[in-house]
Formats: sequence, C-alpha cells, structure tokens
Amino acid sequence: MQTFINKRKQQENKNLFNVNGFLLTELLVIGALLAVIALSAALILRYNSSKQNSVASNSDGATASLIPKAQRYWIMDAPVIKELASNPEVNKTLINDTIFVPVKKDLQIVKQLSGLRIVPVESFSSEAQLARAIQTNSISSSIKVLLYDNEDWALTPQLEQANLVSYYQRAASLAHSHGYLLIGTPVSKVNSQAAIQIAPYVDVLDIQSQYDQASATNYAQHVLPLAEGARQANQNLIILSGLSTNPPAGIPTAQQLLADALTVTKYVQGYWLNVPTPGAACPNCNLPQPQIGIDFINLLGSKP
Repeated sequence: MQTFINKRKQQENKNLFNVNGFLLTELLVIGALLAVIALSAALILRYNSSKQNSVASNSDGATASLIPKAQRYWIMDAPVIKELASNPEVNKTLINDTIFVPVKKDLQIVKQLSGLRIVPVESFSSEAQLARAIQTNSISSSIKVLLYDNEDWALTPQLEQANLVSYYQRAASLAHSHGYLLIGTPVSKVNSQAAIQIAPYVDVLDIQSQYDQASATNYAQHVLPLAEGARQANQNLIILSGLSTNPPAGIPTAQQLLADALTVTKYVQGYWLNVPTPGAACPNCNLPQPQIGIDFINLLGSKP
C-alpha cells in the first residue's frame, strides 16, 4: 500500500512538473514575442523620427559638403547678384555669405562672380518638370541644389497646387535619391501651414513673406510662427524669408526692407531678395529696382 502511495505521489509530482514546465515555456515564448514586438515598434519609431528630423534623408555631412557654412544665406537671381555685387560695399557685405543663385542660361554669369560663395541652383515650378530633368539627365553637373516653387499661379499645375505637401515629398525623395538638395518655396492660399508641413522634407525653406513687407509688424507676424514651426519639424533646416524691391503692392524703401529683416533676424538665417522683372512669374510687378536692393544690403551690412 505504501509503495502504491509513493508511486502516486511521484506521478503527481511529475505531472505538476510537466504543467509548470509547460507554463514556463509558454511564458517564455510569450515574453520573447512581446520583446520582438516592442523592438520592432521601437525601430519603426526611430526610423520615422529619423526620416522626419533629418535634412530630408540627407546627413549633416552631405548638407555641409554642398552648402558652405555662412554667417547668412541668400537667394538671388543671377542677373540680380551680378548687378548688386558690382557695388564694392555690397560685395564686402556678402563676402562671408552663401548665395543660392537660380540659373537657367545664366550659369556663365555665376561662374564670373569670383570671390563670393555662390551655389548654383536649378529652379522648377513643377514637380513633373523637376522629375523629367533628373530622369533625362539634363541638369548641369555643376548643379547640386534644386528649387521647387509650388505656388498658386499659372506656372504650377493645378494638381500639384492642390496636393502641395505630397508633391514636395515626391520632389524631395527624387532629388535626394539622386544626390541633390532641395529648396522649398511654397505659397498656398488655402494652406497657411504649408511651409511647416514641407519642412521635414526640404533642406532650405523660403517663407514667401514679401507680401507683408509693407509693415514690419505684419512681416514678423507672418514669419515668426512659420519659422518656429518649421524649425521644430526640422532642426537642420536653413530658413529664409522673402523680400522684394518692387512687388505689385508698391515699391518699398531700403529702410523698410531693413526694418522687416531686423524683426526676424533671430528666427531666419537669411533672405530671398527678389528684384523681379514684370512677366509670367510676376505680371503685376513694378519695374525692377536694383538700387533699393543695393541700399538695403549696405544698410544691413552696417548693422553689428
């Protein structure tokens, strides 16, 4: 009888061990699965964070190699910078700046501007044009920076205007995959946050604030929230704000442009100085006023 009882206890202990062993194995498997899920989630979050906060998938090293470090950045058309830089005082002010120069047939003008940090840029008003230029290898080998100007105007297709952010994503992805950096210069009547929304994807952002330059207060109210939002979205972003010497709204003084610039100098790293010529891009613009641009830069250079 005692022998039977002992065997019964041994069998119960064995069954208990098997149950406990099964539970332990099950818990280990579940724990491993949870660990894999957590690791996968962390990797996905890290990838998305890196994608959003990098300079649109470009490393800082790549950006630095294509865009020289500068005390200030500009965008100026080739004929504009040629005329302005002929003034010795302007040239002196710009000597430590980096100037993005959209070029078409003006590449020779840019090459003649010795002594200034010029970054030639190919400019497009349509993502389709940008894509076609890359795919057909029709961009000069000296161009490393592209500009996509999606605006509410006849030069940008309606479909791209209506889906501005997604087309900036497409343009940035294509540009970066071919080794280019991208400048974004969005204008949207229906999306006041467009500049912030494209900030994670572009390398340089121009806030087209020249429309509010008649009042330094209005100018600051336009630029500051967009600049702050864009900076939060992309810590590596170069942010510029727009100024114009002869917009449709009226010809400003150099002092007015200086007042505008000084209200945002802590929030942006430079300016797009427009000296537009009346035409398809600005049909209602006044006649070009390069002297106002010269006077503005000289005033800016006189500030500590």
